[in-house]
Amino acid sequence: MLKEKILKILLENVGIFISGEALATANSVSRNAVWKAVSSLKKDGYKIASAHNRGYCLLDGSDVLSKTAVLRFLDNKNTEVFVFEELDSTNSEAKRSVSKGISSPTLIIADSQTSGRGRLGRSFYSPCSTGVYFSYVYKPANGIASGVAVTSAAAVAVCRAIKEVAGLNAGIKWVNDIYIDGKKVCGILCEAITELNSQTAQCIIVGIGINVSTENFPDDLKVKAGSLKARNVDRNRLAASVINHLEMLIEGLEKRTFIEEYRRLSLVLGKPITYIKNGVETQAAAVGVDNDGGLIVRLSDGTETTLSSGEISVRI
Repeated sequence: MLKEKILKILLENVGIFISGEALATANSVSRNAVWKAVSSLKKDGYKIASAHNRGYCLLDGSDVLSKTAVLRFLDNKNTEVFVFEELDSTNSEAKRSVSKGISSPTLIIADSQTSGRGRLGRSFYSPCSTGVYFSYVYKPANGIASGVAVTSAAAVAVCRAIKEVAGLNAGIKWVNDIYIDGKKVCGILCEAITELNSQTAQCIIVGIGINVSTENFPDDLKVKAGSLKARNVDRNRLAASVINHLEMLIEGLEKRTFIEEYRRLSLVLGKPITYIKNGVETQAAAVGVDNDGGLIVRLSDGTETTLSSGEISVRI
């Protein structure tokens, strides 16, 4: 598609004017066709300057999600990428796509979600254009994968990407929430689709939602929700950076090379917590993270147990 080809050239030359003639020649089309394609890109929201005898220039800070822009930053160019203006949920779309036989790996991104999902059946607030919401689908080696380990790897990948793209230090609240300055900026939801006969994982879906510039949260979220609030964060680059780090960590998932980093990024180790298991609240102290990403807690009687699922709150 001509529009995507021109966007690719402009993305590779952000801040530089490219003449209409050069764009036309590069794509074997007329200058009028180039003008129409650029006009369409502008309608999509791209900030493109036009100047007589100079051509077209994609301005820095154009933050429109697109397949072309994401692929520019992805290390694995064989990843299938789908970008939507709106979805009910990227994880739900991933499941629908798996049922249709999509290839692996696949990245599904939405500019907004109408029914974004979090753990324990909760919703994830996903307004238009202020966050990036995406699901990564891959087939685990030998059909085996620890859900807690994959979630832990994803949490480390998100923290790395936020540091790389936004220059901010983030921490992890076990097991799937990413915090900055005491506010949750990201949630992670990992789901497995299993083969009925073998009960092995056909694929893993890693759903991630990051609040990039979100400010107007609903009343029930204002106290605990936040965003990166960093200027000129390219959401395409942020999503791609997360996937680049995640793919690298997944390759070494069996060795759990990321666990030590996860421990360093933990916001709960050494603190008193309350955890909920089977509907029962128990007070304990978070004392460690095992090699699968499970949270080791010490109870009031001195005994220790490991949590592999559930919910915790930090007692201040």
